[in-house]
Amino acid sequence: MEQTLLSLLLQRVILQIGLTTHGAGLNISVDKVDIIKVSGYKDYSDDEYQGFAVVHYNIDNTQQDVTAYPEQADVSTNTGLQTSGNYEMEHFAGDLMKGTKTSGYAAYPLKELNDVNDIKSLRINFRLLMKLTTMMTIIQIILTILL
Repeated sequence: MEQTLLSLLLQRVILQIGLTTHGAGLNISVDKVDIIKVSGYKDYSDDEYQGFAVVHYNIDNTQQDVTAYPEQADVSTNTGLQTSGNYEMEHFAGDLMKGTKTSGYAAYPLKELNDVNDIKSLRINFRLLMKLTTMMTIIQIILTILL
């Protein structure tokens, strides 16, 4: 029987967030964070996780072509955990052309999670690649979400 996050769900908290960052014509907002606790979830590498932080992003690219993968971000929590995005989820970002909008969910696995209310903040770190004049530039995007 195939494992799904919903079939392994033990505990869940959904938080409505209003966080927006602007830079280089790119508006990134987070409007929802879902902390879920699961039991018996293993990924393709047989690593087991006790929960996930699922973040909903809205991206509005107004000025230039960029490449960004927030779903592959590095994330740290107030509990001292550090993790990277879950590559089993569908990607929603990537190459974003000027004048486009996209939105989607990113899941960040949590190896240790006693209670969903233990997570009080997430620090999300990913890179944005853009072409400025004749060279490529990498910009670091850091979001801190207080839950």
